[in-house]
Amino acid sequence: MRLLSLIFPPDSMAKFHVNGEQVDFRGASDTPLLWVIRDHLALTGTKYGCGMAQCGACTVHVNGEPTRSCVTPAASLEGKHVLTIEGIGPTTQGMITYLILEDQRRVDILDVLWLG
Repeated sequence: MRLLSLIFPPDSMAKFHVNGEQVDFRGASDTPLLWVIRDHLALTGTKYGCGMAQCGACTVHVNGEPTRSCVTPAASLEGKHVLTIEGIGPTTQGMITYLILEDQRRVDILDVLWLG
């Protein structure tokens, strides 16, 4: 039986929150949080980078702490709160970036009209 559990990890159940919504995940106990976020919840803002917790592309916040989701088992998140990039609301920095891009778009349109 022990050999079987090494080959086929037992299912585990974890209840946690992602961006304020409760998640009831049932799957292999070693399933990384990254794949739960991307494949099961269809939140694709969190990216796969190196798979070794080195590059930071997969970073999310778990209970307010930056956490590499590619190496964090979903089973370890029981009762915790996960925040992904999709859960971050509009920020001042984001609005400034949007306004700069909109202003640049207007300038580009005027250049086209002026130059014919």
